[in-house]
Amino acid sequence: MDRIPNELLQQILNFAMLSKIPFCIDNFLDASKWATKYRRGFDSFLDPSQLPTLRDWRLIVGTSRRFRQLGKEAFFSHKTIVMDPDTVDLLQTSQLKPLSVEDQGIMIKYTNSIVFPERTSESPSSLLRLSRRIAPFPHLQHIGILFGYRKKEPLELLIEAVQEGRPAPDHLPSAVASMGVPVDKIQVTLMVWPSNSWDMHVADLQRVIYPVIRIAAKARGRKSQPTSD
Repeated sequence: MDRIPNELLQQILNFAMLSKIPFCIDNFLDASKWATKYRRGFDSFLDPSQLPTLRDWRLIVGTSRRFRQLGKEAFFSHKTIVMDPDTVDLLQTSQLKPLSVEDQGIMIKYTNSIVFPERTSESPSSLLRLSRRIAPFPHLQHIGILFGYRKKEPLELLIEAVQEGRPAPDHLPSAVASMGVPVDKIQVTLMVWPSNSWDMHVADLQRVIYPVIRIAAKARGRKSQPTSD
């Protein structure tokens, strides 16, 4: 292993970390809390769908320092991470335990794809705050917005929604771009909860969300204009 050049080892690890199952980090955080509270094994509280991701993490952190360094970069840059907006706030302030401050920094630096689950299906707040949420991630190339998320339902439904994500409707990229999201560099994908109607949600975007974003974008533009004496 020591004789393999860093570039080749990085490519191997990048390929090894690829997965069709998203990394649902909030499920890991919940499992950590329950394991601590009940003094039982972490694995027993983790959703079964997340066990392959857990094995990937243990693989990269349980070997040499070189392997850990390259492996963590591969892990965060080649997973689609489902992350509650509140979790992003904790990450930005280095309070996302049990991840170390160092690992939180690596996560911010290398994350490539994020899905934000939103419990509402008609509120524009998620799009209005999108630019601030993604600002810390310099290598981000994909954002998924999942509307109608239901936390108490099985995680398999969330995974299904993420896997069934579609390119954003025509007006959505321009709408989020008006709020400061660099859509020329970041792909935007829309997802809806499996029991919800895609067509109905697109109609809600046009009826409720887009008008509010247009008003907010105009206000944002006025604030950015220089004032005359």
